[in-house]
Amino acid sequence: MQKLLLILFIFLGSQLRAQNYCDSIEISMNLPSNSFPEFSVNLSNIGASGTTYDWELLDESGGLVNSSVAAIAIFPLPNNLNSDTNIICLLSTFSISGMTFACNTCDTIVWDGTSWVLLSMIPPICNLTGGSVYIDHSMTPIMMNAAVNGMSQYTYIWSDGSTANQKQYYENWCVTITDIISGCDTTICENCVAIPNPNCICPFIYMPVCGCDGVQYDNYCMAECVQVGWIPAISNGMPGGFLPCNQPSSCIDSSLIDLNTICIEVWDPVCGCDSVTYGNSCEAENWYGVTSWIQGPCNATEILDVMSAQVIIYPNPASGIVNISLPKSEVFNLEFYDIMGRLVFSENKVLQKYIISDKFLEDGIYALKLYHSKGVITKKIIFK
Repeated sequence: MQKLLLILFIFLGSQLRAQNYCDSIEISMNLPSNSFPEFSVNLSNIGASGTTYDWELLDESGGLVNSSVAAIAIFPLPNNLNSDTNIICLLSTFSISGMTFACNTCDTIVWDGTSWVLLSMIPPICNLTGGSVYIDHSMTPIMMNAAVNGMSQYTYIWSDGSTANQKQYYENWCVTITDIISGCDTTICENCVAIPNPNCICPFIYMPVCGCDGVQYDNYCMAECVQVGWIPAISNGMPGGFLPCNQPSSCIDSSLIDLNTICIEVWDPVCGCDSVTYGNSCEAENWYGVTSWIQGPCNATEILDVMSAQVIIYPNPASGIVNISLPKSEVFNLEFYDIMGRLVFSENKVLQKYIISDKFLEDGIYALKLYHSKGVITKKIIFK
């Protein structure tokens, strides 16, 4: 029994060391001015020797585009107009202290609008928290005050070009607040898309206001219950009479559309005034002409649809190793089920990528369920 425990301890220790070595390997990309991109890894920091290299360049569907066994792989990349996403993988074998290790390392190559970059090198989105805009309807004219619940220094840029944190109210406003020290920012816009809230209770008082959605509400509470910006309705001169509310301008302004504008393909969703989710505010305004939006997707189902499209499994079908590329900065729990519906393998708290081999799954068809805080994504994997 003691001998068995010792063997198990040695095996687990070697597996842990192998995982630590593999996790420390990062692919680097160099872009010479007069040549094709160069891909390499630095294994000297872990004391590796006798290294062999097996590079593969894959398209976004996992199909093989090119390969190399050189220490530095040089690959021409496809035209970004035809394919703006590729995958670079390296199977490296090396020795450390008399033991041989094999590591499979992958990264995603994306076109950021000007050049090819490794997805792992793109800094994560830095969102500023604690920002808010207070609208003082008691003042004449109505004033807005942008503020942050923090101790740093901030800049303010309103959609009309103003740069003070306080300014006079105008319809369909937006303000971008940036932390000067960290560079984190947030954009807050007036919401003109009514979001029903049946649990909101308002007094039966008739003091009408005009929502920025063009609807006249009986009082400001009813407008705020559906999270719509408002101003007091204007009297028509008759007792209890008010002028109709101005109808909002079209949600889509074609004059804003400029398809030559470069928007970095970063998932930072906004919900447009047309109730459509856009990848980020740059795309919404410059590619689609959306005049106003609120931060975040319009509904959770759309989040899952977008993340599902970002889950890349390659090769599939496979014989040996399957790579699962996940949406950046999202955490999943993975479960593999056979065709009988039996759970055969699972892994928790997986971030960005996961590699599984046929050592864990026999030949066959499997349903991969990826559990996320927003829901479940299901994919099919075939080992043959």
